[in-house]
Amino acid sequence: MSGHLRMMISDNLGAAEFGRFMEEAGDGGKKHLMVSDGIMVDFLRQFPENAVESVMVQRILTSYQMQKALMETDNDPHFIGIRSEIISSWEPDILQSIYDIMKIKSYYRGCMIYFYVIGEPGIFMQYMGKRFVSLEHNVEKHVEGGLYSWEEQH
Repeated sequence: MSGHLRMMISDNLGAAEFGRFMEEAGDGGKKHLMVSDGIMVDFLRQFPENAVESVMVQRILTSYQMQKALMETDNDPHFIGIRSEIISSWEPDILQSIYDIMKIKSYYRGCMIYFYVIGEPGIFMQYMGKRFVSLEHNVEKHVEGGLYSWEEQH
């Protein structure tokens, strides 16, 4: 069962993004929310009422923590939000590794992953498959709709 990996760049992260994720993730089961420093989440306003109990929150402080968390978490849906300034400071080989882990989780394990970078596009895009979509920024290479559907590729 193949999942999908959606990679977006946005100026802010709000209720619309979380709502879209929650709608696609469905009502049953838990969901993972991983956020970096600088991202504020108001659960009562940004998530549906019934979702608060099913969302597992983890603060991402380092690139190594992100790698480890992605490798060790289950295959329930993931919503990852990272500030552009933070991801831009990570080493290129680590970025490639994180991207590979997300591809493996989505393709081989059927894990739905929404990966949002909040802020300006940066060099990190070159190391993460050049598959970002942005409504606010001019991003050269992207997959239509930001959805990387494995069934279409293989």
